[in-house]
Amino acid sequence: SVFAIDPRLSQTLADVNDTPDWSAAAQLAVQLWRAGGEQPVDGVVSFTPALLAGILTVVGPVNVPEYGQTVTAANALPWIDYYAHTLASQLGSHRKDFIAALAEALLPKLLAAPASEWKPLGKALSTSLEAREAMAWSADASVQSEINRLHWAGDMPATKGDFFQDAEFEYAAKNGSA
Repeated sequence: SVFAIDPRLSQTLADVNDTPDWSAAAQLAVQLWRAGGEQPVDGVVSFTPALLAGILTVVGPVNVPEYGQTVTAANALPWIDYYAHTLASQLGSHRKDFIAALAEALLPKLLAAPASEWKPLGKALSTSLEAREAMAWSADASVQSEINRLHWAGDMPATKGDFFQDAEFEYAAKNGSA
């Protein structure tokens, strides 16, 4: 395993992405998931709101009743930004609840998508993975090998010496000040 859980440190799933090496973060998430008494998982996927907008392009709008919003591909990113950032000081630790409610509303529609939408959905997913708006890790070595081949893993390069990795990191969000 890449990381070992250190019982002296307070680690939660919310903290696993404090490294630009997403494969390592995914494996730490799996460890923490198991340490929390949950069943093993086959893999981990992380994605930005842009992936949700891409899916909405294919499956159409969804209603998010607890927020009184109909979310479309065109307005998904502005609504997510509004709740997660514009209202962040008012919503505090609940600033990302809208994203969860949107995903909960979208998932049944995604799972019920007719076969005619599968290819466009696959294209939306691959476009996001290629743009690094989504990353994946699998416990299955053959699947992970394909993820690596396609450069969808988000891992750091194995190299000796110095190198530069252009990676975003929101320190303010991680240290609790945002």
